[in-house]
Amino acid sequence: MPHKTRPATTLPGPHLCSQVGANVTQLLRAAMKEMCDRRGGRLSIVEIDHVFDLVANSTELFSVFQSAYANCVGMKDNPNFIEVDAQVVTRFVVGAYCRDVVSAVFKSQIKTRGSQWTHAFIDGLAVFLEKDVDPDLSHKLFGAYCKLAMTLGGSLTPVTILHCEDIVSAFSSAISKLRLEISRDTHTLERLEQSVNDALARAFNLAGPAPEKLNNLTGMVFVHGVATRSDHNPFRTLILDAAEAA
Repeated sequence: MPHKTRPATTLPGPHLCSQVGANVTQLLRAAMKEMCDRRGGRLSIVEIDHVFDLVANSTELFSVFQSAYANCVGMKDNPNFIEVDAQVVTRFVVGAYCRDVVSAVFKSQIKTRGSQWTHAFIDGLAVFLEKDVDPDLSHKLFGAYCKLAMTLGGSLTPVTILHCEDIVSAFSSAISKLRLEISRDTHTLERLEQSVNDALARAFNLAGPAPEKLNNLTGMVFVHGVATRSDHNPFRTLILDAAEAA
């Protein structure tokens, strides 16, 4: 039965294409089983080649490609289309964890510089987590995303990603380690602030002190905020619960 063309998902990424392999494998498996049943449970090399030829020229296979193409075209038309890699996945997870606190603590900076300020902040925080807290964090998060992509394909959603056990485990471990380091070493917060300020300097071509940058006070307020559960951010609550349970 041909696969119906679905409307493009709102979440861009290679998971849109990963389902193609699964669908093609499904077609081949079904065709091989049917032919094998007809031949009494055995197939010769010639018969196997024949099955592959039948699938390669089938309308079902064309429908698989048609569905993938529709998804790709839909995402390319989306102005928010991005190429998803390990860096993007990490920043998506970091943003989900702290964006609400960033918006609350740094209202004046965001009012002055807009959403680009928030993006630069999250980038700087992600760099700090990758460099100082867990060098394998991006690898772990992207690996978990790839597993989800191969399993769920185009049905993958942001909520699915943020509730993935592997992602929660990896990120909660990083947050647990960060909180421990901040409690033990005051320089940890300074390095976090410096990483964010470096990202802001790159984004806005800032040299020296600037009102757009973090200081020790705003850094402390931010750290306190992201260590607090919120009904408006279930992902942070999930992470903090997992970090404390570990």
